[in-house]
Amino acid sequence: MSHDQRFFVKTQTGHEVQVLLTQLCGYVQHLVQYPHSLLAKLLGIYSLQVANRAKVSVVEARWLGSGGCWRVRSRASLTAPSCPQKYFIVMQSVFYPVNRISERSRPLPWSLWRGFRDKKNRVGLVEIDNTNEYHTITKIMQRGLWAASQVSIDNPPKGPATLKDFAEIRTQVHKEGFQLEILAGPAFARLRKGVGLNEEDYQAALGPGNPYLQFISTSKSKASFFLSHDQRFFLKTQTRKEVQVLLSQLYSYVQHLVQYPHSLLAKLLGIYSLRVANRAKKYFIVIENIFYPVSRISERYDIKACTLSRWVEPVPEDSPLLLVLKDLNFDGKTIDLGPQRSWFLRQIKVDIEFLRGHGVLDYSLLVGIQPLHEDEKNRFSFVRTIRSVYGGPEGQNRRLLPDVPNALHVLDGPEKRYFLGLVDVTTIFGFRKRMEQLWKTIRHPGQSFSTVSPDHYARRMIQWVETHTK
Repeated sequence: MSHDQRFFVKTQTGHEVQVLLTQLCGYVQHLVQYPHSLLAKLLGIYSLQVANRAKVSVVEARWLGSGGCWRVRSRASLTAPSCPQKYFIVMQSVFYPVNRISERSRPLPWSLWRGFRDKKNRVGLVEIDNTNEYHTITKIMQRGLWAASQVSIDNPPKGPATLKDFAEIRTQVHKEGFQLEILAGPAFARLRKGVGLNEEDYQAALGPGNPYLQFISTSKSKASFFLSHDQRFFLKTQTRKEVQVLLSQLYSYVQHLVQYPHSLLAKLLGIYSLRVANRAKKYFIVIENIFYPVSRISERYDIKACTLSRWVEPVPEDSPLLLVLKDLNFDGKTIDLGPQRSWFLRQIKVDIEFLRGHGVLDYSLLVGIQPLHEDEKNRFSFVRTIRSVYGGPEGQNRRLLPDVPNALHVLDGPEKRYFLGLVDVTTIFGFRKRMEQLWKTIRHPGQSFSTVSPDHYARRMIQWVETHTK
């Protein structure tokens, strides 16, 4: 804060800056249309990078209050010794002048500009403070992931991937008494780069600083779920067998994403193992959150295209619990994609065929629903497969992506925005699942359930998608 407490200065991640810049034009137009708006006034966005006397790039956006005009300009000027790139913003303090304010609530000015990033967006999530049972382990995970990411920053992947990249296991021993293993680190570094994820942003979101959030899940699995503080990344514990499945699929998974860059498969970004002192080794993965950004998503569904145990009792609107609903809760609803439906059907069939070919079942189609504002409707009405623009082969099934965060999993229909992705791909149809299918067939005659053969599961999921989209 400036000395007179008139201005706030706050550091940002590169991704947060991208979000702000994508909103900037609409924000300016809103202030022009409503000059007495209560939105906090964003006065500047800056990046500072000093590396071997390299230039410092500055992007400045300033609201000239009394004159009622907006000026955007860019500069490149400063030089200094080496340090990582940092972003920061300047905002006008809502609590100014401060000398006679008796009560204040700090989150208010930030929530007004940054998509209401208050507890409304974290409903059903628990911030992991020092009273939480997961506080110690998540702090260790943050320190470990920061160091693991630094390896990729210091040694960016060069040239094409090799089989050695997929087999590499790097162990980092930390003086705090734990060790972190990075599984297939070079392969995942290339994958993150391939999906447009900046390594510094990955490190900043998952490393020390803001605490993780604990996600209260209705899942029957014994896994623990955490989110990065900005809710962009999911961290999920895994069994050793589940990790073996993921690693066995990893090479073909990467090839699938190369062949279909706009795939709806959830983006697996890293596999790690953690051992604290002499305790048993714990495995966890990092995946990109399908439901991101979260600020305006009004409904969330986990679809398995069956009915047994696929109902979640809804909670009152004022409940602090965020529920991901299930198939039976979706009855009577449709996903209205308009012109994008044909692309979606092609891609979902390709991705499901990939999973079927690997003997996977029990995966879910996540569906998030966000109503569009009037000025957002029809923005992407011209949607088609664009082989000519990107120069890829016909099989790539590319599309025009919206200029929003998490664009690979965002499809805009005429009235609503949908967040769509396939998750939970570690269940293989082995002996145990075959026995479970037999038992459920006897125990629940005439009902549909998730434990069926991969062929049956794939056909049923495709049929559900065709029936529930328009």
